[in-house]
Amino acid sequence: MTNDHTSESVAGMAMDDANSGIVPLTKRLRIEFALIYVITAAVAVLFEMNVLPAGVFATNKNIDYVLNSIGVLLMLLCVPLGMKLFSTKTKEVSKGLNAKSLLAQYHKWSLVRTSLVGISIIANITIYYLTLNTNALLCALMTMVASLFCRPSSNDLSYYLGKFGSRMNAES
Repeated sequence: MTNDHTSESVAGMAMDDANSGIVPLTKRLRIEFALIYVITAAVAVLFEMNVLPAGVFATNKNIDYVLNSIGVLLMLLCVPLGMKLFSTKTKEVSKGLNAKSLLAQYHKWSLVRTSLVGISIIANITIYYLTLNTNALLCALMTMVASLFCRPSSNDLSYYLGKFGSRMNAES
């Protein structure tokens, strides 16, 4: 009976450590998420202020076609890949993984997902300004809408840790 009580208190202490890390990690993830939009806005401002030349490839239909194809492929590959990688990798919780390692794993795969979506957004905005073809702008906007499903929240992180805590208690 003492052994059961001890394992429950150890599991409880691990969950307390994990819960104390939720707020700082959520803030960090939100900053990393917002960085996508800051970089995207900076690229747009650079093109709008003619620091970077807009419409360079607007008259070259071959380059326009290739760049827009790349933009569409980036959107079609990066968004589902980022979502699926995050989903599968965060569900693969190994036995013996402590709360700190679990938070690090969540952060790593959240950053991968955010980076893949961000690459698609920034690339499509850049392609739009280089070709002035609205297909790339539409791809960027669709990816931005998809990125709203990647927005980090403390509720998502608490849910993730809650699943881990129930596994931890079941294994003890």
